[in-house]
Amino acid sequence: MGEPLFCELQEPKATRSHMEPWASSPATTPQVERKFHVLVGVTGSVAALKLPLLVSRLLDIPGLEVIVVTTERAKHFYSPQDVPVSLYSDTDEWEMWKRRSDPVLHIELRRWADLMLVAPLDANTLGKVASGICDNLLRHTEDFGSTQSGQRGFDPHSGRRGLFHGEWCGLHWLLSVLGICWALDKWGLQAAGKNFYSHGSLRVLETCVIRAWDHNKPLLFCPAMNTAMWEHPVTAQQVGQLKAFGYTEVPCVAKKLVCGDQGLGAMAEVETIVEKVKEVFSQHHGIQQS
Repeated sequence: MGEPLFCELQEPKATRSHMEPWASSPATTPQVERKFHVLVGVTGSVAALKLPLLVSRLLDIPGLEVIVVTTERAKHFYSPQDVPVSLYSDTDEWEMWKRRSDPVLHIELRRWADLMLVAPLDANTLGKVASGICDNLLRHTEDFGSTQSGQRGFDPHSGRRGLFHGEWCGLHWLLSVLGICWALDKWGLQAAGKNFYSHGSLRVLETCVIRAWDHNKPLLFCPAMNTAMWEHPVTAQQVGQLKAFGYTEVPCVAKKLVCGDQGLGAMAEVETIVEKVKEVFSQHHGIQQS
């Protein structure tokens, strides 16, 4: 897998103080074994409270590097300052793309990662992923699995990748949104437009990552929702659809939920999730060694 153009990406403001550079100068970087890249997606379930612990436990595994992609709603349950790795959200997707030659964040994240771990996966995002909806950064990364590196339009002279069909789709979507904003401005509805964005209707990053995900790479998902939602007939269908995509479920568990209900629906324990990541990492390392 080719290294992404992370040196060209701006760092998110919220995490800049504790983030390491995306890439370093080859002249100053010693040749070391490449780490295994884990992209953690976190959605708006109360189980997002466990994100700092999950990231901490993943970082305890030698040879792993972690980046987090979050929905805006998930931020309600944890403090970004408690997550000691790079953290990206929808705002970064919009701020990092200024012109045609700029990298597209959800595509760069997809290229960077060796494994995607969605923990927790809430009922809303489960339904959207099962249906192929990509309205935020996390859910976009799954649509480009069949795209080969030779089709990415890499320019050996400039060191940049040109737009292939995935980036063009993202650009087309962006231009459509700009058209909406122009119309809102023309009709004097700027306040309404800002309200539309602030309530998450223009979320892009997280679902975009999943939608563009490379199916040759593993993706683990950890459902988390209320027991009544888990027992709804559509949930089994949606989980089955994700498995049909080739994704691996880390099953939820039964316990007393934060809402007070007792039953299935709680996200798997952090140690269970970490052990599953170790299993995938071990398999990857074995393939690399052979």
